[in-house]
Amino acid sequence: MSEIPHLQIGLFAKMTVFDRRYFMRIHLLVALLAATSVSAQQDPAQTLITNVHVFDGVNDGRIENANVLIEGNLIAAVSTDPISAEGATVIDGGGHTLIPGLIDVHWHTHYCCSPQSSVVTDDILGVAIRGALGSEGTLMRGFTSVRDVGGNSFAIKKMIDAGEIPGPRILPSGPPITQTGGHFDYRPYQAVPTNEGDALWYWYSVGLMMQADGVPEVTKRAREVMRIGGHAAKDFWRGRCVVHIRPAGRSPIHKG
Repeated sequence: MSEIPHLQIGLFAKMTVFDRRYFMRIHLLVALLAATSVSAQQDPAQTLITNVHVFDGVNDGRIENANVLIEGNLIAAVSTDPISAEGATVIDGGGHTLIPGLIDVHWHTHYCCSPQSSVVTDDILGVAIRGALGSEGTLMRGFTSVRDVGGNSFAIKKMIDAGEIPGPRILPSGPPITQTGGHFDYRPYQAVPTNEGDALWYWYSVGLMMQADGVPEVTKRAREVMRIGGHAAKDFWRGRCVVHIRPAGRSPIHKG
């Protein structure tokens, strides 16, 4: 049996010690993170809103002169009696009315904040930056969720979800799908005729909108929208539009 050189044995021993130390550190880090997570779950931050009238969307009238206790991201209590919450952040509602977050079921994160002339004079960065900056205004108007029915708002959604920028929860439909000459065919007059193999028009290539003609192309574009995270797909045929909601757990290639 061949012998292993001493140099290799020494290197193997050093690597073994290194591996053990490395994995010990990893296990320690995982344990610390788990302990931190459990601690955060057991003792969430509290916010107490006092002196507000509450419309809860269930009762016809308001709950007058109420107090609302929030633990983490959940409403823990609504009461007309004083709520004891030692160490909580206290906000005086000033006698205003507190309502549930609103949901805008027809919103365009990108299109809302850029003029139509952007199709001619701007690029995707300008449109996206305006949409990102405008998201905070949407949230501050009381809309905590929006169904984005057209545009490439995926990056903005990810940044909002990660807490990098303020904004509402976004359920994106991705780029709207139009036919040639349809509602979202903004190409210049000189863009036709087209031929197979031609480069995509700029706004199609960056996913602000899409074009499809015929069943095979429409099917492909709809699947592409679902592939990049679309909650729904929006189709424009002439002046009309149809929104297809993707059922939870259903494959984007599902028929029927």
